Amino acid sequence: MKLRNQAKRKVLGGFTKVYLDQYWPETPESALGWTDNAVLMLAYQDAGLAVLKHFGGKPMPLLDVSTGPALAPLLALLTCVSEVQLSDYNLDNRLALQEMDVSYWRNYVPMLTKIYDEPYNHVDEILGYLDRKKSQKLPVNVDLFNDPIFPPTVSVDNFPIVSMNFVADSIASNRQDYFACLGKVLNLVRSGGAFIMSAVVDSNGWSLGQELEPSPNVSEKIITDFLVSNGLVIKNISRSMRYSDLSYSGGWIVLAATKE
Repeated sequence: MKLRNQAKRKVLGGFTKVYLDQYWPETPESALGWTDNAVLMLAYQDAGLAVLKHFGGKPMPLLDVSTGPALAPLLALLTCVSEVQLSDYNLDNRLALQEMDVSYWRNYVPMLTKIYDEPYNHVDEILGYLDRKKSQKLPVNVDLFNDPIFPPTVSVDNFPIVSMNFVADSIASNRQDYFACLGKVLNLVRSGGAFIMSAVVDSNGWSLGQELEPSPNVSEKIITDFLVSNGLVIKNISRSMRYSDLSYSGGWIVLAATKE
């Protein structure tokens, strides 16, 4: 275990370590932050179950747009995913996705109460499932400000499920850029396919260490109206509780939608 932890520390450098420590810590550092993540994990499970229902109970391949270093969303979506292509703009994040020991996510497994019976009794088994899924394909580069956003080696048409978690709302400082990025991702959702999304709403910014990052202050209605105007049907939506002492302003939503 000591050697594995040393390897983990070697992988988690710079932005990657700061982000995980602040938003997805390995162990609880504040009751408020841990509660927010627990509610978020339940929301991801609801989205995954809605998508699983859409496909008649059959897990499907997932293309995740700009994963970041966090595997918690994938952990919560495992039962609706047959294989996954992870991606990120940042090389350190891609290395973390590829190399980091999945035991980092051990304390998040007991939150999976909506998709597993007594998950706290099967932690190693579920972590093994996560490790196999995330190891199927190497994480690839993605850039939402490019067109196309993925390199030509990625066959985006092969993925009936597309997901994007806290991305466009975290990298765009204004609504024009936000909708340009979101529109590119929605173009990846094929007819009959599904889209899973989490986003910060009613937010002017979020902190990363000592830096304050901008956010375009979009509302739930603005997001859902944009999805509907692009041919998607909202199947499920979950909302956060609102707290004033977190590292971001506003709240968040998690939704599942389909393109009929």
